Amino acid sequence: MSLKAFHIFFIALSILMCIGIGAFRAQAYAENGELGALAQAAVSFAAGAGLAVYAKRFLKKTKGFGYL
Repeated sequence: MSLKAFHIFFIALSILMCIGIGAFRAQAYAENGELGALAQAAVSFAAGAGLAVYAKRFLKKTKGFGYL
């Protein structure tokens, strides 16, 4: 596996983790009404969106490189 392929895999995994943690904290806010949980959910979703933007730019920048 090339460094580019590993990087893409790692970014995708990180995006999924951010979405999962955000959903978990949003559920905690819905159940308990804790503002800290809401803030954590917002930060996690924002981090996931930021990683998605980064992934798009990374793919555009490394378009000419192979995966092997």
